[in-house]
Amino acid sequence: MINGHDQLRVVAEAECGDKAIEAIKKIPADLVLLDLSLPKYTGFEVLRRIREISDINVLVLTIYESQEMITRAKALGAQGYCVKDVSRKELIKSILEAAAGKFFVCHKSEMVLIFEDSTKPPQSET
Repeated sequence: MINGHDQLRVVAEAECGDKAIEAIKKIPADLVLLDLSLPKYTGFEVLRRIREISDINVLVLTIYESQEMITRAKALGAQGYCVKDVSRKELIKSILEAAAGKFFVCHKSEMVLIFEDSTKPPQSET
């Protein structure tokens, strides 16, 4: 799907965090699509390791939909957060926005943020 888009091309794939780190060191790229469910290390650990060696843009692509995960990904330096079951059009938009360095949260994840924010009691101002 990604290679079918005229502005995008996959330059490497890695089945685990160690191989992803190796690829980032060796292969020039504009963006890493990072799953949070990886063997050996979590995606968050891999993101932390990526930030130690590179400022490459990272889009988290995952099944997890929670404000905590989105906030943590952003705090660790991800440029975007997208759930895997979005439309092809929205996934491509997520990739392009994150590759441009803009923090982007796909529509479905935005709904999680809105819902979770609305379930919290209002904070009193002191």
